Amino acid sequence: MRRLVVLTALAISVSGVSGTSQAQAHWLHTPGQIDRMKTPQQKINAYEADVEHAQRAITWANHHKSFFTFKKWTHHLRGHKWIINFSSQKIAELRWQTTPPHYSQWMCIHSFEGSWKDSGDPYWGGLQMDRDFMRTYAPGWLLRRGWANSWTILEQMWVAENAYVTRGYYPWPNTARYCHLI
Repeated sequence: MRRLVVLTALAISVSGVSGTSQAQAHWLHTPGQIDRMKTPQQKINAYEADVEHAQRAITWANHHKSFFTFKKWTHHLRGHKWIINFSSQKIAELRWQTTPPHYSQWMCIHSFEGSWKDSGDPYWGGLQMDRDFMRTYAPGWLLRRGWANSWTILEQMWVAENAYVTRGYYPWPNTARYCHLI
């Protein structure tokens, strides 16, 4: 009798787990909740938490396939993969609104360069980017928004950050020397 009670309790707990796990993919934060957050960094942190939550849900579902029918399991995975893709895209969009790691260095370089709205050929923007530089490090921005003079200050700095990863401060040889960066 005792074994029957234990097996019945186990069956109920398994069916309870499968009933909740077969539901649609769940957000930790809804996108509407995240939109009401004040700073871009808070929003990024919330979307990163959603990505981690969805990845854990996918891992759990893969380890407990026996709780699902195949259709429910694929539906569960598809929903959480959608959350991951959506959140990753939002994180990429919000990164452009946060302060880059070398902000003070870019401000120093800018102090020896042109205006943030400088539209004179052959260099544009506050960090004086030429056409090849923009094509290499910001092809998407170049297609969507035009030359660097039409980008925001942070966007210009993030493009410079992309260049910094591979080339350091060498695209700005004179001003980087004035700022003691090379």
